[in-house]
Amino acid sequence: MKRIRMPLATTEHIQSYGGFQLSLEDLESMRQALMTQTVQTRLSHDARRPLHVENVEAEIERRADGEYALWLEFDADEEGWAEYEAERDAQGAPGGLSFTLAETFYEIEGRSGSTSVSVVVGGDARHFTDEQIQAAADALAEVGPVKGDRLYQFEAVSTALAVIQFFLQEGAQVPANLFASWLYDALRRLRPGGGTPAVDLQLIEDGAGRRATAHIPAQIDPEVAKRAIEAWESVANQPGTWEWTSDENWRMIRGGEDE
Repeated sequence: MKRIRMPLATTEHIQSYGGFQLSLEDLESMRQALMTQTVQTRLSHDARRPLHVENVEAEIERRADGEYALWLEFDADEEGWAEYEAERDAQGAPGGLSFTLAETFYEIEGRSGSTSVSVVVGGDARHFTDEQIQAAADALAEVGPVKGDRLYQFEAVSTALAVIQFFLQEGAQVPANLFASWLYDALRRLRPGGGTPAVDLQLIEDGAGRRATAHIPAQIDPEVAKRAIEAWESVANQPGTWEWTSDENWRMIRGGEDE
């Protein structure tokens, strides 16, 4: 393991997403979340490329120019960190860590009347309009109450990423049969420029700690993506990280015990 100390976010104005600036209160909220929740770290924001970190510490410092910076210190897997540094240098990125923020802008009550399953539909705000995210959220209201999120991914390379999360009460199950068609109907509304986005399907169960993430790569044929969605239920209840492969199967790339 290698001890790393790097800045994560600051209060200075940046040009991404038409202009963006975090407040000191935003940094404090991020710091508290980092100290109280499990930190999910990935290379290039890709669920298929987890980076193991531990012993995370976070603090806010005031810079000489009066702005504030949130710093992280953690132990990282040396091989994974070397891969991150090589990609950063190849992209000519300035260094530091990238992160994702989610902003909820839309909520709809579930049409089924059930509250044992709730859904969050998120799409990168650079690639998806509010109307597209809202339409995808509406398509999943048969499952339960739904929120629509704008995702802000601060990274060197922009990714058209859609994330659909299913939060289950302990012991609950995702609906079967028609569920896949609802999910496909939602995702077909999230096609930037007519292509298919990268998609993360996540199932998170309260209490039991069950968490499964399934990744569908970007720009695959819509019919192939449909088959991936239809087969997702076969792995949704198995904790871990999965990817849809070129031979059209779900392959586990990270076990649930490592999540």
